[in-house]
Amino acid sequence: MRTTFLFWAFNVVSLVTLLLLLAMVRKDTTVQVRFLMLFALVVGVGYYFFSERSAFYIHTSAARTNHSLESTGPIDLAAVWDNQDDGFFRGVQLAVEEINARGGVAQDPERSGRSARPIRLSRFFERDGQESDKVQYELARQVAIVAVVGHRSAEQAISASLTYDNNKLLYLASTVSDPRLTGHGFRNVFRSIPDDKQLAGALVAYCRNRGAGRIALLYPRTPYGNTLAAIFRDRLRASNPNVEDREHALSIATMQSYAPGEDDFSALVSNLGNYQYDAILIADALPRAGALIREIRMRGIDQLIIGSDAMASPRLWEASGGQARDVVVASLLPADGTAPAAMAVEFARNYLARYGMPPDNWASEGYEAVRLLAQAWERAGTTLPAAVGSALRANRGWRGLYGEYGFGQDGEVLDRPVYLKQMQQGQFVAVGSFGESSENGIGLALRGAGGKGRLQGLNGEAAAFPRQHDGAGVLSE
Repeated sequence: MRTTFLFWAFNVVSLVTLLLLLAMVRKDTTVQVRFLMLFALVVGVGYYFFSERSAFYIHTSAARTNHSLESTGPIDLAAVWDNQDDGFFRGVQLAVEEINARGGVAQDPERSGRSARPIRLSRFFERDGQESDKVQYELARQVAIVAVVGHRSAEQAISASLTYDNNKLLYLASTVSDPRLTGHGFRNVFRSIPDDKQLAGALVAYCRNRGAGRIALLYPRTPYGNTLAAIFRDRLRASNPNVEDREHALSIATMQSYAPGEDDFSALVSNLGNYQYDAILIADALPRAGALIREIRMRGIDQLIIGSDAMASPRLWEASGGQARDVVVASLLPADGTAPAAMAVEFARNYLARYGMPPDNWASEGYEAVRLLAQAWERAGTTLPAAVGSALRANRGWRGLYGEYGFGQDGEVLDRPVYLKQMQQGQFVAVGSFGESSENGIGLALRGAGGKGRLQGLNGEAAAFPRQHDGAGVLSE
């Protein structure tokens, strides 16, 4: 639709300009004639370009729709990731192998003779924005592909979502938490993980529960750092209006940013001595966040340090030089030893047997994305993206590794909790879980006897959440 509009707008502007130039040609000057010829050439090239692109989008969308309505043959799925880390691809591949081993994606045999269909996986690699554009265009040309998972960075994922939605491709983002991804109202774009607003909400709730009212906010001047810092600041401010005791209101003691390539944090940390604060939020990713934590601890600063999912990796301990003691992070995965769902235990065992290493976060989310799509294809009875998207929104109880969840009209995941973990001697231990919904507000459940139980939601009501840790650290429904 966007391309068609541009095509006709270009034609109208070209026609008006051409008429004006024809009126000027009456003077019959050489310069005007040459300019007219050049303009005609530009118009011709532009007309051809927009005509071809418009026809391309219309043709590929129609061809993909026709292909999606087929009830036999393999289901083509594309996975996009960079070539620096194979964890995501390994998780996707394992899910595809397991589904195909059981016969494929089940289809109702009573509906037009449909039967189980295998998944055929295509891998696409990307490094930077330019290569990402090439990948998106290549995917758009392959009419057999009906769904895409992946894209590591938020900028690439947001750009890709426009291409995929225009080409009637279902896009399931399972590793990007930037809220902008689902902010365009696209019907074919979904996110299967909590966004930065939920991650920041979990950290805000934890700070309030710990009595850490003054926060020092440190972040890099990158898209991720700027976005997360702004969201945390806004969520913190939004948590204060319903606080009866104003002395316990949360506030930002200082906000300090640093260059993306910064590796010397001595001046930044020294400047913290000018402020009074109870906790430090680092809105950055590894390994740079680890270096900052090391500088903070080596200066003798023992205040609570918190971070988002970009720091929720066992590599945090190594990146900080063993200084990340008691650092609390918001994560999409529960801590080791918290007895997750049986499906997660089976996945970890199968992944270790298949690849000789335990799964990381990327592998878990890649595996989860494929299994979710398989459920949606089965429940919708077709791979037609529009029908699958409707099924994802209309149904709840999609089974994941760590529980069940659903999707809202904007494509955002619902009822999937955020886990809070604390680093202790190189290992994460469970702190609690956090969940939110539009109906119940926000709530935090802390693990063990030291926790204070449920927390007041941002709406002032007692907050409820889908799943929480009991005293033994076991996930309970």
